[in-house]
Amino acid sequence: MNKKMTKLPVIYVKNVRFTKIKIIQEWYKFSEAYKCVIVAILNYVRDNFK
Repeated sequence: MNKKMTKLPVIYVKNVRFTKIKIIQEWYKFSEAYKCVIVAILNYVRDNFK
């Protein structure tokens, strides 16, 4: 039981680091897509409410 408990944090730390990288990548992709959507909405609003 104790051996498992000491190994766990190391795996956890590695996973957290990896997860952070994944989250940053996903967030970047999401924010790029989000910008496109916002621009599209703004263009739509500008065209329809002149």
